[in-house]
Amino acid sequence: MKHKQNRRILVLLLFAAYLFTSAQAHGVNDKAKQLKSPEGRALSLQAIGDSYMQTGIYELAAETFVAAETELENSNDAFLKLRLTIQQIHTYLKMDKVEKAMEYLDKAENFLPQIETEKDDFEYYICSYRTLAYIKMKDKEQVAKYWKEVLDLQKNSKHLSELSLELSINYHLFMEEYTKAIPLYDSLIVATQRRGNLYEYKNALQSKGALLHTLGDLKGACFLYNKVKTLNQSLNTERFVESLDSIRSTYIADRMELENAEAHDELLLRIIFFSILVLIIAGVLVVVIKRNNKELNESRKKLSETNEKAKRAILSKSMFLSNMTHEIRTPLNAIVGFSEVLSSMGDSIDDETRQMCGESIRQNAQLLHKLINDVMELSEQEESSMSFNLEKHEVVALCRSIMRSAGHRFRLLIRS
Repeated sequence: MKHKQNRRILVLLLFAAYLFTSAQAHGVNDKAKQLKSPEGRALSLQAIGDSYMQTGIYELAAETFVAAETELENSNDAFLKLRLTIQQIHTYLKMDKVEKAMEYLDKAENFLPQIETEKDDFEYYICSYRTLAYIKMKDKEQVAKYWKEVLDLQKNSKHLSELSLELSINYHLFMEEYTKAIPLYDSLIVATQRRGNLYEYKNALQSKGALLHTLGDLKGACFLYNKVKTLNQSLNTERFVESLDSIRSTYIADRMELENAEAHDELLLRIIFFSILVLIIAGVLVVVIKRNNKELNESRKKLSETNEKAKRAILSKSMFLSNMTHEIRTPLNAIVGFSEVLSSMGDSIDDETRQMCGESIRQNAQLLHKLINDVMELSEQEESSMSFNLEKHEVVALCRSIMRSAGHRFRLLIRS
């Protein structure tokens, strides 16, 4: 009757532990989803991995912890990384993968200087797990070295009784001090039972039973083996694994959803960026086109002004040529006229008249020569460089010369 009651109590404890662990994993997973960050996803994976570890499914626990490690690759949170590394060390030691555990112990020692809180506790964890690793490697020298360090650290560490018990048991078994390990097993059994970790509780019972069997206490060993048998019949591991797999599947789906949301946000940012870039390019093109139109309008205006100037220049040249034709013709006609008079009259013309005709021819030739020189000088000069020099002249003498030239020509025409 008493054994049946104990069995019912164990079943109730197992079911309560299952509900608590599953609910805890669901709760952490839901909170982690709300964080929407690599750290949040890593915490979710750690919770799932811890649940696997508590049920003894160390392969899945190790796989889940590796996924969490991947999430924390770019994180600067050394505390989270160190906490995860400690869980990985524990898992690999349970799987007897000592080399892998030693690799993560080296990583943990690298993270240790980067944290400020709980540094002594983590140092105790690292030293303890390194001692367990050397016990599994059967290295007595290193075991002795680190066991001494553990005892020194144990004086300052608190709330580490379960790890301390497990380490002490393994050390005494390694040193073949079996009688010292038995009371430690009793304390470990009580601690694991209180914590609700029935898998570790079952392992502690089984390990103590094996030790009693080695020491020849068959009755005590049989009693413990019956307890272990009862626990094995009560453990509904498959259902728990299915629940954890469901949580993990939910996590993967949520992660994919989050990655899709991040990809959508990134695509939206790219669209906004390229839209702004297109607007900037369009704005630059508008400014350039306006500037080109302005320059084109100015060029057209300058061309129009140049055409107007050219038209005025052509008109001025036409007027100039018309006036110059008249001015050139006047002295040239005088020269031709007086020359014809001299040639036609021959010896019949007197000396005074001959001298006057020669003087008129000379004056008109000089006038024509000067006029031609002025025209050539004007053609070589630009409009902007032209200047006029005002000088004094004998207007009366000039008028008399003109009148005299015209009078002589008139008289010669009458005679002829």
